[in-house]
Amino acid sequence: LDMTSGEIKEFTPPTSNNGAYGITFGKDKAAWFAALTGSFVGRVDSKTGVVTEIRAPTLRQGARRVIADAQGILWITHYNTAQLGRLDPATSNYREFATPTSGSGPYAIALDSRGRVWISEFNANKLARFDPATEKFEEFDLPSSGTGCRTLVVDKNDAVWCPGSGVNKIVRLIP
Repeated sequence: LDMTSGEIKEFTPPTSNNGAYGITFGKDKAAWFAALTGSFVGRVDSKTGVVTEIRAPTLRQGARRVIADAQGILWITHYNTAQLGRLDPATSNYREFATPTSGSGPYAIALDSRGRVWISEFNANKLARFDPATEKFEEFDLPSSGTGCRTLVVDKNDAVWCPGSGVNKIVRLIP
């Protein structure tokens, strides 16, 4: 939205019916989005309007949410394949890390103050922390069955919060 003119601009990815879902801004100041149905990560150059698609190594992985860390690395939840994706926009290197629980359905994503990646594992009813330095996950069971954690927020004390839409409760994890 251009606040002066009121113009709203849309950008069209090359792949139609792509299921654009999560979005963030990268260190390069471009908008990056996860395409759930299209199973890719897209980059929108707001100056030129060009949309570039980057495919993960695993087909049909179901990119759901994306976030950029302080180094500019993009982290992507792969809902269909129970993976966490790592994309370095500078090199186009795309890596994938399987969650400890098969079929976990990684959904929401957030970063803590140490640069660790937090994800909700929607189908497994868990939260998981991934440490990029060790490339290891640690999982935390949620107390109520069917919590339905679709959003994660990490506060200044590194407590992880999520609204449990499936149980009408707010969850806080103090790791």
